[in-house]
This record gives sequence, structure tokens and C-alpha cells, in this order.
Amino acid sequence: MVRNIAACLALAALGGTAAAQSHGEFRAGEVLVKFRPEAHAAAEETIEQLRATVIGDLAQIGVRHLRLPEALPVEFVVLWLSGLPHVEFAEPNFLVEAFHVPNDPSYGSQWGPPKIACEAAWDLETGAASTVIAIVDTGVDKNHGDLAAKLLPGYDFVNNDSDPDDDNGHGTHCAGIAAARTNNGVGIAGVGYDCSVMPVKVLNSGGSGAWDGVANGINWAADNGADVISMSLGGSSGSSTVEAAVNYAWGLNVLVVAAAGNSGSTAPSYPAWYANCIAVASTDSNDTRSSFSNYGSWVDVAAPGRDIYATYDGNSYATLSGTSMACPHVAGEAGLLWSNLGTATAVAVIRARIEDNCDNVGTFVTHGRVNCNLALLDGGGGGGSRTDWAPTSYTILQGSNYSGGLSNLATSDDGRLEIAAAKASKDYYCDWYGSTVATYSGTLSSVEVKLESNYTSSSTCTVYLWNWTSSTWVSIGSTSLGTTDTTTTFTVASPAAYVSGTGEIRARSYGTRRGKTFRHRTDQLLFTVVTL
Repeated sequence: MVRNIAACLALAALGGTAAAQSHGEFRAGEVLVKFRPEAHAAAEETIEQLRATVIGDLAQIGVRHLRLPEALPVEFVVLWLSGLPHVEFAEPNFLVEAFHVPNDPSYGSQWGPPKIACEAAWDLETGAASTVIAIVDTGVDKNHGDLAAKLLPGYDFVNNDSDPDDDNGHGTHCAGIAAARTNNGVGIAGVGYDCSVMPVKVLNSGGSGAWDGVANGINWAADNGADVISMSLGGSSGSSTVEAAVNYAWGLNVLVVAAAGNSGSTAPSYPAWYANCIAVASTDSNDTRSSFSNYGSWVDVAAPGRDIYATYDGNSYATLSGTSMACPHVAGEAGLLWSNLGTATAVAVIRARIEDNCDNVGTFVTHGRVNCNLALLDGGGGGGSRTDWAPTSYTILQGSNYSGGLSNLATSDDGRLEIAAAKASKDYYCDWYGSTVATYSGTLSSVEVKLESNYTSSSTCTVYLWNWTSSTWVSIGSTSLGTTDTTTTFTVASPAAYVSGTGEIRARSYGTRRGKTFRHRTDQLLFTVVTL
């Protein structure tokens, strides 16, 4: 063994081999290694021969965390360890970075941006000040600390002046959702992050107006540089004038986004009904249609709209619900896309990116609930393919089968797979995984894991995917679960390492709590493979 270590060091002195190259930064002098369970004696001898120090023990997965003597280069110790018959795997202790989470103190009160995958999207694009989102509404609070610095000149069609200050609160709320100042240590985060906001006031202090003002507002925004027009307003009677204004904006390469309405029916709402608008329904934090939201084949997409915390008039913040709140989430997404692709991109491409890259939430909308990260990753303005795969097997890592089985994981609410609690120290926890083999063609864009689950008491569930490159479980997110079904979709934007050479994908869920009984109940596990 000593001779092998010496050979490893000699190889290092000569410059090494391609097999030893690392794929990222790692902590100097640290190695993670998993010895085969039956090779305890050989493992201890190996550690002694390396003169390594055990500085951590990941007992649940059998991995030991070693610190090496200064003379031993990490890459070549890993190479040497990987060739030993009693080692399952060895790897450097690579450094990782969190998805972009802004430092706005009230971001934790916003469930909307994480739900539509903004954190992963912001790693790719945070928007540009040159991208303009027009809020055609009650105006915007010009003195709001989370908005004032990014407001452009606008217009007030209620009072016919150039001071579109908000005297209601609705427009300010929508502006914050779409593009509040983000990562500024103040208030909330806006989906459109660094995009600019153009306030256009067409509704009075009571939140009402007329079609002539709306049409004027659309035309003015389109003529004055808006890339996106967000309209959280509408009526049950159509207007050819407004439809003509919507078409005018589209002809100037401006995307118009409109709320689908709050009558809880399939009845049309205008201007959302018009062909050159994206009509937006509202969902709650469980991806269920909000009871008040309009729906139907004419409604294009859905977005978070219930209990949305955002900016409000008087330099304040408030929680509101409505398709009015869903609409600016989509406007903010459009702002990210315009910033990423350039404002010369055809408006039809921006619309296709939004509509063709949604998460499936049911048939109440045509395309699904928007996903900012998928929209940015799309390779060609649509044309992507999404395939759902149910698990073909499951394995219990910790605990025991209480009830249910594989068939219960394939379809929502058809029964439950329940893994019974097992005790470790003072905690009870359940740990299991399901896997499938996905057959797909094209470039893999992303992998999603959709988990529908509940617990007998409040707890947190962490979801992992198996990384075939590093042979480790990697956390892809967690969610707080209660006693009722909660459906959460976890997205991995760079999925190559999570799909084996034969197409196998493995997802694992893990929960723990202190107490006498604990069962992890899973209604559905679903893998979604997205290809370009």
C-alpha cells in the first residue's frame, strides 16, 4: 500500500493524467470516501497508511470525511483510492453555491418566486434596466423605497398629467410583484429583478376606469418604450378599441399580459380574452387553481395569485389575492426573457418561451403554471418536449413498509405508500427512494421531481436526486408539509449528472421529527424529463 501511495505522488510530480482532473473547486486537503461495509479492517488500514485524520462521519450513508497530510495532493489520493477494491467511491470535498437567494428581508414571506423557479432563473438572468415593464393600473407609489429608484417617467390618464402616483395601492402591489428592487436589503424581491418599471395610471382611487383610458394607456406604453405591458384589470364586456390597442402593441413587438378575472368561472374577461394577450389564471401555493380564478381553454397560463405579499401604497407592504397578483408574475418573467434574449427578439418567441415551458397543474389552463427557469433554458423558443415518468421501483433505506406500494406512486390520490417510522437516537425518520428508467431523445434540458405527500404532523421533507457522477445523494430542495396533501415540484436545471447512462433517475425523500409515531405518506412521485 505504501508503494502505491508513493507511486501516486510520483505521478503528481510528473503532471498527472486526465483521469485525475477535477471539475470544480474543492476544499484543500479534504476527501470524502465510502468504504465497502464489509471491509472495516481494510478501511482503517487505508486511513492509517494515508496518515489521514477522520474529521467527520456521515453515518447515514456510510461516508467518511478525511483530512490529508499536506504532502498528499487531493486529486491523486482520490485517483488512488478509487482503484482500491474495498472503496465504493472517493471524491474531493467540492464547494457548492446556493441558487441565487436575494437578501431582501421579507423574501421569506413570498412563496411566488420560488414556486415559479426564480431562484434558479436568477442564476441565469437578473434582468436589465433597459427592459421596461409597464404597469397599466392605478399608478405606482413614486416614493416607495422598493420601487422609486427603478421607476421611469409615466403618465396619468385619469387626471391627464405626467404624475401617475398611486392613490389606491393595487398598482403598487402589482409593480412590486413584477419588478421590485431586488437584493437591495429592503422589503421584497421582484420577479423581473433589475428590469425598469413604467407606471401608467388608467384606474382611479376606487380602482375603476373606462376602456378609453385603458386603450390610451396601452398605446402610450407601447409608444414610449415598454417591452411588457402588465394589466391586472378587466371587464365582462369586450371593447374593439382595447382589442385594437392590444394588437397595436403586439405590432410594435410589445408583449401584453392580462389577468383572467376573478369570477371563478369560464366566462371571458377582457382584455385577457384577446388573442394577442397572455391570459393568466391564479394558483395557490399547492399549485391548485384559486377558487376565485377564471379558467378554461381560453386561459393561457397560471401563476401564483393567492396570499401574495408585495409592495403597497404609502411605502408599505400588504398581502392580496387575485388574478391581478398572478398577472405581474408573468410580466416579470417576460422581463427576464427580454433581458436575456434582447429586446429585438420577436414577441412571438417571448410568448412561446413562457407558454411552452410551464409546469403541469391540470386542465384548467391551456399550458400550465409558468416556470421562469425552464423558459430561460429553452433552446429555441418552444419546441421542447416534456415527458412524465412514474417510478418503476422503490427502495426503503430507513424504516419499514407500513402500507401501499409501487402502484400508489404512479397516480395522484389513488392511495398512499406509507413508510413507518424508525428510531435513531431521539429522532424518528423515514428515508426511501423511487427510481425509473426514462427513454428520451434530444438534449436533456431539465429534470423535475413532483412529490405529493403529507405527514401525520407538521414536518419538513427534503428531496434528493442521485448524482451518478459523484455517487451521492444531492439535496434539490425541501418543503414544509402538514397533515393535508402538499404537491411540490423540484427542478434541476443542469441534469446530466442525475441521469445514468441507461436513463435511470432516482429521487429520495427524507423526513424526521421527534415523537412516538411517524409515517411518511406519499401519494405520488413523478419524474418529468424536459428535452430540447
